[in-house]
Amino acid sequence: MQQPLISVIIPCYNTADTLEHCIRSVAGQTYAELEVIIVDDGSTDDSPSICDRWAAADNRISVIHKPNGGVASARNVGLSAASGQFIAWVDSDDYVAPHFIESLYSIICSTGADLVASLWLRVDEHDNSAIDKCSPPNASATLLGSDEAINDMLYQHHNTTTLWTTLAHRKLYRNISFPDGRIYEDLAVFYDLLGNCSSVAFTAARWYCYRLRKGSFMNTYNRHRCDVLDTLDHLSQCIKPRFIPALKSRCISAHFNILMLDTLSKCQSPEIASRCWNFIKAHRAACLRDHNVRMRNKVAIILSYLGLPAMKCIIHINRILKIHRQK
Repeated sequence: MQQPLISVIIPCYNTADTLEHCIRSVAGQTYAELEVIIVDDGSTDDSPSICDRWAAADNRISVIHKPNGGVASARNVGLSAASGQFIAWVDSDDYVAPHFIESLYSIICSTGADLVASLWLRVDEHDNSAIDKCSPPNASATLLGSDEAINDMLYQHHNTTTLWTTLAHRKLYRNISFPDGRIYEDLAVFYDLLGNCSSVAFTAARWYCYRLRKGSFMNTYNRHRCDVLDTLDHLSQCIKPRFIPALKSRCISAHFNILMLDTLSKCQSPEIASRCWNFIKAHRAACLRDHNVRMRNKVAIILSYLGLPAMKCIIHINRILKIHRQK
């Protein structure tokens, strides 16, 4: 029986130092029926030539060069070009185990799920050899219904708002578009994506190597990080009522995180701090009573009753202790 074609989409922008290793890891997959679509989002370094060289050497790889429009725009272009029955994503500064695609597809076959999501390894930005630390190919998975999976995502019981650890049926992306200009583009569509599923599989296996790059968006703080708050605000306007308690949990987690980042920033914003603190005060009691809210959120909520100045002091102390542990 012939295997279905799987499309692996790699959005790329100025990642020449890691792109080669990323593409090599995808091209070396044990799953044979692949098409690899690299979307060069107007890179100004050597990324375009690296992409073109790989496309010339491997007929499974195609490259789309486009003006810079952001990662959401790049995802939309890649999705429109994909012809596979299943869709997978890999970020251009990361890399994957050789059995990444085969293992995810095996779980879909064994469970009948429409989408499967795994965990990932956090690796140093200069570490190209973390494959040995990845999980073996065969892994168990938990099968959830659509509603259960959405609640699970919002309560953050599984790390399921990152597209790059998922394999999903192409049909799930029908009528889904990533919002241009929005940084948290995967969070913005994940609710609709899971809502299109009949069932979702989760595995604790780690086949994806996520680089902790100092200069990357997720490891720096700027005002665009606050897009997560706007994304969640937008989600609250369209989400079904039965998911509101779970959404409040996800929102309070995001507001605590942004408050922490702003507190530690050299360019603090009283407006952002006030926005986060007001939301926390408004919703902390309800979240504290909700037995589904994860423990780390509840600890932060309890500490918040000491007041904002004490909360900021705790944030700074925690940062100092974290640096000390890393020495």
